[in-house]
Amino acid sequence: GCLLAEHIAVVMKKAAESKEGIPVQIIGPSKATIGKINDIYRFVIYAKHKDAECLQQIRESAEAFLDANEHKNETVQFDFDPIDSY
Repeated sequence: GCLLAEHIAVVMKKAAESKEGIPVQIIGPSKATIGKINDIYRFVIYAKHKDAECLQQIRESAEAFLDANEHKNETVQFDFDPIDSY
């Protein structure tokens, strides 16, 4: 839940810090607009940058963290160019 979202945000911030040039904005985690559905808590973390490849590398860092820590019971979704703020 919230603790996992905070860990993912830290991993994303560390990955963003290693990038040169234009800084990456990491916003969150925060509760989604609908914070809980069917006893599942939802959180949102935004990463903002002009370069899609930079965002892809940050996503890969977050996925590597999830794989290394075996978060099999958690669902994490990545959405590029989201239309809704969830």
